[in-house]
Amino acid sequence: YPAWDWRTCTRDMIVNYNGRLYRVVTTPTDGRPPDADGMLAVYRPIVPAHAGTMADPIPWVYGMDCASGLYYSYNAAVYLCKADMKPCVWAPGTAGLWQWEAVDAGETEA
Repeated sequence: YPAWDWRTCTRDMIVNYNGRLYRVVTTPTDGRPPDADGMLAVYRPIVPAHAGTMADPIPWVYGMDCASGLYYSYNAAVYLCKADMKPCVWAPGTAGLWQWEAVDAGETEA
């Protein structure tokens, strides 16, 4: 993936910034980097190469897009995402959230 350069970013492009991958959500208008405060409207962190199944959950990263029905891992646990969250700023396992359901890694998928 190309190194991040805000002047060349286009929508849906994937860029590498400080070893993390980001999808460009909308064309940037200034040089603030993807991990700067307020930039989730422009860049979303991604973790490619995971199926989002219980056997291959996607490692959760603050601000990533999370999709209902996919599985994510966080703090050595696996969670089922129960609602689309774009971007997701609530970590799996946060008390009081119905959007995440902890699952037993020994369960089988239906």
